[in-house]
Amino acid sequence: MNDLIPLFRFEGKVTYPGQDIYDARVDPVVVRRYIGMEVQRRPNPFAMSIYDNVAFGLRLNGFKRATWTTG
Repeated sequence: MNDLIPLFRFEGKVTYPGQDIYDARVDPVVVRRYIGMEVQRRPNPFAMSIYDNVAFGLRLNGFKRATWTTG
């Protein structure tokens, strides 16, 4: 997720299948939709509210509003 941060520096190559996913022409959001992510043992939230951390994935996928229900 650091690859969208302007000062992030990465050396090397990550290919899937045969395509360098860090190539400038590759959309990182599209890559993340198709390639799973290994999660950390401890949570690493973004520097925002709990609500915004939970809603981040929905917003990333184009959801504008969600209806929340309680059981």
